[in-house]
Amino acid sequence: MSPWSWLPVMSAILLQNPPEIVVKSEIPPYVVALPASFAHTDPKETPRRYTHACGRESWEKVSAVLVHGSGPLEQNPAGITLEEILPFVTLPADSKRLFTTVKWNNLDVGVVEYQAVEKNLPVIGLSIVLPLQVKALTLTVSAPITFEKEVRADFSEILSRIGGTRTNWYTAEELVKLNTLDLVGKAGVLVLLLYPVGWLLFFRSDPMRGHWGRVAWLAAAAVLLFIPITSPGPTTILNNLVVNALVPLVLLTLLVRRVKLGIDEG
Repeated sequence: MSPWSWLPVMSAILLQNPPEIVVKSEIPPYVVALPASFAHTDPKETPRRYTHACGRESWEKVSAVLVHGSGPLEQNPAGITLEEILPFVTLPADSKRLFTTVKWNNLDVGVVEYQAVEKNLPVIGLSIVLPLQVKALTLTVSAPITFEKEVRADFSEILSRIGGTRTNWYTAEELVKLNTLDLVGKAGVLVLLLYPVGWLLFFRSDPMRGHWGRVAWLAAAAVLLFIPITSPGPTTILNNLVVNALVPLVLLTLLVRRVKLGIDEG
């Protein structure tokens, strides 16, 4: 076989795009395949940087860094603030910064855009803090300000590729549902606690007085206590299987007995 016969095969191999770099993590949980334009840097460097060459000079490149926080980023129901994410972001000295929020998985998360001078070069960077379980994840993409367009494009592309995540945050719709169901649960507890007071004041001397009104009273308490079982929130004193399942079941048993009693007496 002629040695020249291998030339088309070798050319095809050399012209192939390099494989994408895949970064995986269990704590915090995520996986991201970096764009093919990014390459590895020194593995001994901490935190590990990945670079996208934008020219021939060594400084003509975009850098991307993924950093795990020391803990989670707690959700502020009123909206994330700059002060809350700054502990998770490393900014150059004397940097000018702008705080904004973007949508990520239907959540409003914080982004810091900064400009500074590093190694005598004006640079621009974007840092976003993602509220993953156990530990927050900070993605920072930066480059000399000449490559601002590439920074924004790479930042958006990498962010869109981050998957396999889990978060303890709730969407705006879920927060509204949480608040509503919390109020419903509190109303159920109040209605239930008022029942024995009403019994002592008005019904103790005559067990059948206001019978069907008392049936409706207990039914309202059972329904109000049961509704929050659909809450997406964590287990609390008003959001648990005892309050939202066992207590309504006990009330349902009492209701059945009172309905039968009312029918028999009627």
